[in-house]
Amino acid sequence: FNDTQTYILEFGNRYMRVYKDGGAVEASPGVIYEIVTPFTTAQLFELNYTQSADVMTLVHPSHPPKQLSRLDHNNWTLADYNFVPSIAAPTSFTGTGGGSGSQDSKYVVTAIIDNESLEESLPSTAYTKNSHSVLAPANTIDLSWAAVAGARYYHIYKDDTLSGVYGFLGRAETTSFRDRGNINPAKTDTPPNAENPFSAGNYPGAVGYYQQRLCFAGSDANPQTVWMSKTGAFKNFGYSTPYKDDDAITFSVASREVHRFRHLLPLREMLGLTTGGEWEVQGSETGLTARSVQAKIQSYNGSSKMPPIVVDNAALYVQARGSKVS
Repeated sequence: FNDTQTYILEFGNRYMRVYKDGGAVEASPGVIYEIVTPFTTAQLFELNYTQSADVMTLVHPSHPPKQLSRLDHNNWTLADYNFVPSIAAPTSFTGTGGGSGSQDSKYVVTAIIDNESLEESLPSTAYTKNSHSVLAPANTIDLSWAAVAGARYYHIYKDDTLSGVYGFLGRAETTSFRDRGNINPAKTDTPPNAENPFSAGNYPGAVGYYQQRLCFAGSDANPQTVWMSKTGAFKNFGYSTPYKDDDAITFSVASREVHRFRHLLPLREMLGLTTGGEWEVQGSETGLTARSVQAKIQSYNGSSKMPPIVVDNAALYVQARGSKVS
C-alpha cells in the first residue's frame, strides 16, 4: 500500500492468508486469518493481478474478474466486479406543462458523480410527453426527478422525433429542468449505454492499468482482444453513440498467428505480452481513445506465465519457453 504498510498474500487451494511484519495475520489469538477464494491449486500459477492502493484486481480465465479489498489487517473481501457506473440513475422522472398539440417528445436524465472522474450514470426511465404543442417561451415542459446521492449535476437528453435517439438538451445543477422552444437536442451527444464484456463467461486472463483505464485481455474466446474501461471509471465499460473520447475501448491485435495475451504492463506505453510476441499499445499525444489506439508488434519472443517485473523504465520477462530473460 505504501512504504510502511506492506503485505505478503499467500494463495493456496481455495484460500488466501495475509502476512505482515514477518508473521501471519491472525483473526484471533492463535488463529490465522484466512478468506475463501475460488482458485484451485491447479489455477494458482495462471492468476494475474494488478493493484490500485487498497484494491487488487485478480483475473483467471475460469472465473469472473475479482476485486480484493483491504479494509484492515485482518479484514479483506473478495468479490466479483460489478461492471456498472458507480453512481445510480435518477428515479421518479416526470414532467408537467407543454399544452396540447401534435408534438411528441421523450426525455431521459443522467447523474454525474461528484469526484474527479465526473462519471455519468446510466439514463433514467424515459418520460414521454405525447401530443404537446410546439414549445415556446410561454409554453414549456418542466421536468423533475429525485435527487441522486453523490451527484454533482445532471444531464438531460431528448428524443424529439421518437426515433430512439436521444440528444443532449442541457445541464441542471438542481433536480429540475425547463425545456423551452429555443433548445434543440444535440444528437451528436447521446447518453451512455451499459456494457459488461464478460457477462457470457468469457473471462480475461491478463489485467493492468493504463492512462486512467482498467484494462483486461486474453480470454479463452478472444485471446488477442483488449478491453479498456472508461477514463477514470474502472468498473464502467459503457459507451455512447456516437463515440466519446472517454468511452470504453475494445480492440484486437492482428498477427500472423493467434497468440494469447498473458500480461499487461504500463510503462510510457502499455506493453502487452502474448504467448508469441510483444506489443506496444499507445494513443495520440492528446491521450488514448478508440480513434487513436495503436498496437505495434515489437518482437516475437513470446512470454511465459511468470509475471514480468519493471526495472527503471524497462520490463524484464521470461520468454515463452522459459529458458531466457528479455
